[in-house]
Amino acid sequence: MSCVLLNSPYVPTPWIVAHGFNASVLQSTSRGEHASVAGRAGICAYVTAWVSEALTHGQVAAIVMATTCDQMRRAYEVVIEQAKVPCHLFNLPVTWQGVQAIRQYRDEVTRLGRFLINIGGSEPDEATLLFHLQGTGTSEAVTNGAGLPLAVVGPHGPVNSEPWLELLHGAGGQVMLDCTQPSSPVYDRRNLTCDPFNEMVTAWFGSMAEIFQRPNDRFYAQLKQALAITPVRGLIVRRFLWCDLWHAEVHRIRQEMDLPVLDLELAQWQPGDTERLANRLQAFVEMVR
Repeated sequence: MSCVLLNSPYVPTPWIVAHGFNASVLQSTSRGEHASVAGRAGICAYVTAWVSEALTHGQVAAIVMATTCDQMRRAYEVVIEQAKVPCHLFNLPVTWQGVQAIRQYRDEVTRLGRFLINIGGSEPDEATLLFHLQGTGTSEAVTNGAGLPLAVVGPHGPVNSEPWLELLHGAGGQVMLDCTQPSSPVYDRRNLTCDPFNEMVTAWFGSMAEIFQRPNDRFYAQLKQALAITPVRGLIVRRFLWCDLWHAEVHRIRQEMDLPVLDLELAQWQPGDTERLANRLQAFVEMVR
């Protein structure tokens, strides 16, 4: 099957698979830069890496980008101009309270289905969708090992493969709880059998506890619940340069969490970054101890 690349875990992958495609949430940490974004000022390091890898990724049927932030929304304009495959913009609701928000999300899922059919996908029946919904979902990644137990929170990305993690290990710290990934969609099995499409929409919408939503109280409730299950000694807010959403949220995170908090800002890797980050991580670990 051909692959559909995604930038967000909040686009329901079973819906894509049910249309006859593979679905891959691309979480790039590549340091290479595509010519369309290379050298542009004011672009988040993660968005730069994601766009660069998406535009050079092989064997792709389509690219679907969700509006998780203004950076990604603007990056879609670059991708749709440069990509050699069909592109689709998935508009995530910025609120979660009220019927209008979930109605908007349902409409976007339906619109995505029409896009997939237009590029050669098959329209799934209820039995096919139900089959692909079984056992789907994501969860927080937990890492075991020696060192000062810490948690990390921030925009979605593969924390365990990021360069700064080696520096943290060298400083004596260990990520025991990765809260950069969403919680698993929780299905009501009775509703899933009777109406798999609406139950999928309800479950995936319910798993979306994000800082870009207003109010974003669900994000803090989910974070506190995760921290209660896996005790840690400190919290690292791993964010990227030019990510205004996470930059603005650091102050409230410090207020809400009863833990030492490190604001770790990452940019495109430049000479001197290794020493700077190593010093900051070493100081944080020593302070927490």
